[in-house]
Amino acid sequence: MRVIPIKFFADNYCYAVFNKAKPVLSLVDPADFQAVSSFVESQLPNLTLSYVFSTHKHYDHSRDNLKIKELHPQVEIFGGENDSIPGVTTQVKDNQKLILSNGLEVRVLYTPCHTQGHVMFYFEGEPSVLFTGDTLFVGGCGKFFEGNAEDMHNSLEKVKQLRGDTQIYCGHEYTLSNLEWAAKVDTDNEYLMEKLKWVRQRRSKELETVPSTVEEEMKTNPFMRAEKLAPALGVDGPIEAIAKLRYMKNKAQTLIP
Repeated sequence: MRVIPIKFFADNYCYAVFNKAKPVLSLVDPADFQAVSSFVESQLPNLTLSYVFSTHKHYDHSRDNLKIKELHPQVEIFGGENDSIPGVTTQVKDNQKLILSNGLEVRVLYTPCHTQGHVMFYFEGEPSVLFTGDTLFVGGCGKFFEGNAEDMHNSLEKVKQLRGDTQIYCGHEYTLSNLEWAAKVDTDNEYLMEKLKWVRQRRSKELETVPSTVEEEMKTNPFMRAEKLAPALGVDGPIEAIAKLRYMKNKAQTLIP
């Protein structure tokens, strides 16, 4: 299985997913279909668009679903049953398994918080790949627009249950700002400091910072490390710590100047 990030808007990612079994193309969150299709036509001309995976309803993830449906009526568009995602042809539920025509197997993880119907898509195989939308970012997590800290905690616990080498592809290139903030919260984390150096080098060349892995996020992402950070934050337990971290991130507050 191959995954190719496609950049659009200011900092969004769509992902092209395919393998050698059949010339079948899946796209994750192709909200700017003109930009995405231009890339596909020039770089992946032998693939046929067959599937679209929408993680949630926000326009920068699902804006052009109806256009895709009009231009490619054969395309199956997957989205969570509790989200008002435009153009969805198949609503999916937590832990539902999808088998694509090229043999790829996808498990749905229901992760309400950023939106009530947000889902992540876990492509099982070698490598195993998780498309996290706006639930989990490299070094951060999404804002709690329609949920709370307990919802985010439950969602991140689902990620922690996956294989450590599972590759994580998120919806936005937020990594540098996430880790620069995290370094002032999780101040003694050597893994975090090393990754921040790497990220600064990548972004200085305008290179992407995806994928991460479950193991990397458990070592460097403060929201995945909330329980360990709870004492320094002055709270008890992971849910309270996630709530405190999200409040601090929203307000640009840190533990050191």
